[in-house]
Amino acid sequence: MTRKASESRPSIVGMGPIGETIAQRAAAFDMPIRDSSRQLKQDLLCGFEPSSVKLATWAGALIVGVLGREETQWLIDADILRALGHRGLLINVGRGSADSEVALIQTLASGGIRGAGLDVFADEPRVPKELQGLPNVVLTPHIARSMWQPREVMSQLVVENVRAFELGQRF
Repeated sequence: MTRKASESRPSIVGMGPIGETIAQRAAAFDMPIRDSSRQLKQDLLCGFEPSSVKLATWAGALIVGVLGREETQWLIDADILRALGHRGLLINVGRGSADSEVALIQTLASGGIRGAGLDVFADEPRVPKELQGLPNVVLTPHIARSMWQPREVMSQLVVENVRAFELGQRF
């Protein structure tokens, strides 16, 4: 079953550079977007939902783009996956430590969510065998940013940071 893009409900956990880019692209397709970032982003056309569980309940696809920090470890747990429901999708392009792989594997295997797209894993480069055989999972080896344009931008940032360091500036 398919639906119009404007009827999709992407929800973003982690409204940093990755989340902002996803929100801008989704907005171009008139998708209603919500996020649960720590701070409300006034300049983005997103609905703000401070509760991650409520965000997952509303979502058609829960997109995770958080950084790997102590406060984001296992952020996506069994409660959030349950709230996402059997029609929901989990997309993680942030950090593998953000979702509880044990809860995710159990939820996927039982049909608790429709599926998952995972570009990151808790113990990279090792991917849990239980994920590899599931028909409702798409796995990629942390290549979401492996196009040449993002690599070029990242390389330029390295050069700018080295120059700033050499000049005694903050980088």
